Amino acid sequence: MPEVDSSFLSQFRELHLLPRTIYAIGAALFIAALFRRDNILGSCGVGLVFLGVAGNMLIDAFWTQEGKPRERVWRAGLVQMGLALLFAAAAFWLAYFTVSSHPLIP
Repeated sequence: MPEVDSSFLSQFRELHLLPRTIYAIGAALFIAALFRRDNILGSCGVGLVFLGVAGNMLIDAFWTQEGKPRERVWRAGLVQMGLALLFAAAAFWLAYFTVSSHPLIP
């Protein structure tokens, strides 16, 4: 019978340290936005989540999980990183557009 890690955070163990930190901050902002019903905070949180995923894909494209450089660049990881960066840019643009179109001071 395979050993199963029942920890909730076990799904994040494949993320590297910096992308994991960025991902956690983005997730916290997104969850806070759900409680505050704040679209700007939510889209910034989603943008940070995608930025963390893109950073992890960039690291995985050039390095193995053991910390050794790859012999060949993982091209699919670079494509996935590009898509994640596009989604992050779209989320940050949405936050900027929301702020610029609605003045904060009435």
